[in-house]
Amino acid sequence: MIDFVGKRYFFYFVSLLILIPGTISLILPGGLKTGIEFSSGTTFSARFEREINETEMRETLRDLGHPDARIQRTSDGRFLIRTDLIEGAANVPPIGAAPPSEREELESAMEARFGPLLDGDGNVTNRFLEFSSVSPSVSSDIGRNATLAVVA
Repeated sequence: MIDFVGKRYFFYFVSLLILIPGTISLILPGGLKTGIEFSSGTTFSARFEREINETEMRETLRDLGHPDARIQRTSDGRFLIRTDLIEGAANVPPIGAAPPSEREELESAMEARFGPLLDGDGNVTNRFLEFSSVSPSVSSDIGRNATLAVVA
């Protein structure tokens, strides 16, 4: 039988050897890449009828005012894109004609450049597959609450 209690100081030491470098790596700049929930921004996914590469997508987003966009291409040809905050379309129908939202302008510009957008089933649509935005005030609330939860 192994005497774990008698060797507890050895195990404390081994645990500290693992925990201290891990904690330091999280604290250093660039150590933890946060999602949009903690840093605010917009993520969306898009798939187009014609085949395009990441370089074309990166150039297009730079031309459309999003030079720092992070782009990933999936195996099924979709693009997962993360940008600064983009305002989506309002859920409440406006009275009279409303100007297009930033999201709608981006969808139109990308569709004009790359051709029709496709939905999850491969049918032509004029919308991104997924679109979610988190404002800076909401992300700061989430970050504060997460910190309080960890401390508690």
